[in-house]
Amino acid sequence: MTRPQQPELEELLQDIDKLEQIVATWDEEQRMTVIALLLSIDSLHKEAFARLVSALKSDKRGSELLEEASKDEVVQAVLRHFRLGELSLADKVEMALDTVRPALATHGGGVELVAMEPPATAVISLTGACNGCPASAMTLSEGVEKAIREFVPEILEIKKVVGSRPPIVEMPTDIKSPFA
Repeated sequence: MTRPQQPELEELLQDIDKLEQIVATWDEEQRMTVIALLLSIDSLHKEAFARLVSALKSDKRGSELLEEASKDEVVQAVLRHFRLGELSLADKVEMALDTVRPALATHGGGVELVAMEPPATAVISLTGACNGCPASAMTLSEGVEKAIREFVPEILEIKKVVGSRPPIVEMPTDIKSPFA
């Protein structure tokens, strides 16, 4: 019996990105409702996975199975998302960025970890509406950098590079940072 083809992590993330782009076009009340729903579902999933990981770690064979399963990139991504495994510095930065992404998304923007440079430098890029926005300096300092410094004190420097997507050319002058 053959297993059905399983989607790759990149495909799953692209699906999520497409849906996030749709939600970003909704009014604030609708976006906040979706974010609240996602956070509630995430809390349920985190508790379930934490219990599963704990049960597996309590048995030698279970620990071995967990270690083997953790080699799969989708399993790694979920465990990292729920902070249920050993985390690299880049993983920690991604988790810090995850705390500000919902606020950025409400303004049609985002943030990406572009690279990690030794010994402890995070290179980030604002994306979408945040890339080139007049309020991007405040978004960067009061949102993104603050989250990284709070959640990953090991980071010594944060560098910003120009976003991978072209900035929005015409911006209203009354645009505010979600962290204003």
